[in-house]
Amino acid sequence: MDAAAHDCANDPRELLRDLVDEPVHLRAAPIDTRETFRFESERMAVARAIASRRREFATGRRLAHALLDALDAPAGPLLPDAERVPRWPEGVVGSISHTRNVCLVALARSDAVEAIGIDVEMNQPVERDIARIVCTPSEHRLLAAFDDPDERARRLRMIFSVKECVYKAHFPRLRERWAFQQVEVEMDATAGGYSARVPSSAGAGPVVGRLLQRGQWIASSCVLR
Repeated sequence: MDAAAHDCANDPRELLRDLVDEPVHLRAAPIDTRETFRFESERMAVARAIASRRREFATGRRLAHALLDALDAPAGPLLPDAERVPRWPEGVVGSISHTRNVCLVALARSDAVEAIGIDVEMNQPVERDIARIVCTPSEHRLLAAFDDPDERARRLRMIFSVKECVYKAHFPRLRERWAFQQVEVEMDATAGGYSARVPSSAGAGPVVGRLLQRGQWIASSCVLR
């Protein structure tokens, strides 16, 4: 890969391609080290947090406010509730995710979308011992089909990412804490999609969504319409 192609593959804006469709709006940016907040109450919400958490929080709020401005949504601080879920303005649903060096925010109007969950991870193998916590028997069989240990571990990270975004889409409404193995994933990373079986309390059959590899990142989305 030449230098230009490498830079493109590792540009956060590449995460905007194909992860969601309208009417969902998405923004991505590197984690900002400046810790700039639009509202003092947002700064105070993480004043006692470690530096990395403050930077992630600040970047997520900056991107979210930009999207809310574009939607002409009411301006105001985006504070977390007791479960650390952002309190979106009335008429808006959204999701925020960040990893070591990038943040993603997705928003939509609630009259068009019921809920959104997004997740971004580094495109690196994850510790295989985590599979005992994350994977169902069928997912263990899916991983076993890959001979290369690093590829198996990377696919495990994909499964983890999907379960995270599916959970984030459902939690604000249900307020239920699901174990990883309560969600079962079938994925087609080549086609960029997945299907996930969710607990019956969600009141729906399997949900489908997007699963992408973009340069140094893995990203997934779950949009409930």
